[in-house]
Amino acid sequence: MGIGDRGLPGIGCIGVCVLVVGCAPAGETGSLQVGVQAQKVRGVEDVVYRLTVLGEDGGLVWASDLASSAYGDGAGAISYVGPCDATDVDGDGQALNTVLLDIVDLVGVDPADWVDPTAAGPLALTTVCVENADARVDFQLTLLRDARQGFFDITVDIDDIACSAKLDCAYGDADPIELLTDPRTGERGPTAVMAFACTAGPTGADTHLYLDAVQIQCASGEQYVVAPPVLPLGHHGPQDPLIFQHATYAGSEQIAGLDKVFLALAIGLDTDAAGNGLHADCVLTSRATASSGPLPNGQTPAGAVYPYISWEVALTDASGALTCGQHPMGGENGVEVLYATDGLTFATGLSADDLGGGGEPGPIDVDSDGFPAGADCDDLDATVFPGAPEVCGDGIDQDCSGGDVPCPPPTQIKRVFYLPAARLAARAGTAEGGFGGLLAADAACRAEAQAAGLPGAGVANGYRAFLCGDNLSAANRLTHATAPYVTTAGTVVANDWNDLTDFSLLAPINRDAFGAVVGGPAWTGCSPQGFALSGGGHTCSDWTSSSFFSDATVGSAFSVGGGWVQQPSEQDCDEPAGLYCLQQ
Repeated sequence: MGIGDRGLPGIGCIGVCVLVVGCAPAGETGSLQVGVQAQKVRGVEDVVYRLTVLGEDGGLVWASDLASSAYGDGAGAISYVGPCDATDVDGDGQALNTVLLDIVDLVGVDPADWVDPTAAGPLALTTVCVENADARVDFQLTLLRDARQGFFDITVDIDDIACSAKLDCAYGDADPIELLTDPRTGERGPTAVMAFACTAGPTGADTHLYLDAVQIQCASGEQYVVAPPVLPLGHHGPQDPLIFQHATYAGSEQIAGLDKVFLALAIGLDTDAAGNGLHADCVLTSRATASSGPLPNGQTPAGAVYPYISWEVALTDASGALTCGQHPMGGENGVEVLYATDGLTFATGLSADDLGGGGEPGPIDVDSDGFPAGADCDDLDATVFPGAPEVCGDGIDQDCSGGDVPCPPPTQIKRVFYLPAARLAARAGTAEGGFGGLLAADAACRAEAQAAGLPGAGVANGYRAFLCGDNLSAANRLTHATAPYVTTAGTVVANDWNDLTDFSLLAPINRDAFGAVVGGPAWTGCSPQGFALSGGGHTCSDWTSSSFFSDATVGSAFSVGGGWVQQPSEQDCDEPAGLYCLQQ
């Protein structure tokens, strides 16, 4: 069973309101006005209620079966007027009446599909019937219907981490901070101080800080990477022309049994070179987080709502003059608390044990791709790391194998792209499951390939959709290429048809016909081998139905396993999805 108003025959709610009006003393003509207000529930054609009113002595005042088709809107709402009994039987000055509500029939809905809340007896509420006065009784009634759904077992865990952070270039009186000494002048110069301190709770928790490299990017073209964890703590030399010196400080302390760890970075800024056209619009960026205990591989849990601190602070203006002032955490001036759900990887970790044991923070991973300097052949590019998808012929060694991989001749590769739902809707009139069948899908792929100027797009049936029908498999209607399948950006996703359909891709099919990174669900109706699924009901009625009551198999353009074709759960046909398009 499930609760809601979304489902197959589904679930629905009916709110019942009973209004008692015009009560009169016993023996006199009075009135009782009853109102039942119902929400629209899918499939309900009429509701029949039995209302019974009893006086304080338990005697029947009146009873009647009332259909909403006769006394309301036909979908559950009714209005009715009847008498009540104002006789005070027990002499306490109040005449209590009892209003009973039964559901006699829910017309249009299979009795096996809903649970009658009055099956064990009528619902009862009491109200005082006052002479020549009105009273009100409200029934709040919810009908439970079979939603034909499964369940998730959901738990919520929460950690208690207290953190502070800032980036300051000036004191409270706006005077610039001059902390580090410029070795060229022997004088202290303007210094940006970035600090981060956290305490994990409860008492006894092990505090770990995680920090990315600090980067400064200037509109004038200068770029600086300050990676304190890869260096010993203390002072370090210049990065000309902007940074005359920088220093890293870290420590831990016990406060009432709490494990507190801090990390601070001072950056000496040489603004004298601004007159040479340097330092224009320089912005400092970084991010950090903390945890009670280590994060495996420095990564926040995927799927968890996890906080981190983001620094994005302008250091200089267009003239190169220093403009940053005081930037506390949460002050809406560049140091903010954000939340990630997809798992963030941080460059380095630091704990009290590292500091107490005389150790240094772990190796830096500047581009946060999971491979620190020394293991990564380009630690400033997150798309380059050992085992990364290799793009042929672009002059870049993405997988750190020692060189770029040359592309096969154009006649020896097959292009494959993801047609997003919005583009499918533009080509076929809808991206819901009733887009028109296999031929309509092939036509949409071919039109998109032609619009992007892809090779082979002008050939009849040059591009087709990786799509199964009720009685026709993709494996039987598509060419089984012996050449590599390559995205429109040049990334090889499979070496041939057998490799394409072996439950594992070399890279996701997440580029559109124009080479842009996209992604989302894709209609397939197939198994990962490209075969139509048995039993029917997997293709939105052969791709002709956009009904809420139908569903179909979909893949995910983000997946490289068998899920690129067949996700664990099917998708309702009234929801949009895209297509995979393959060159033939």
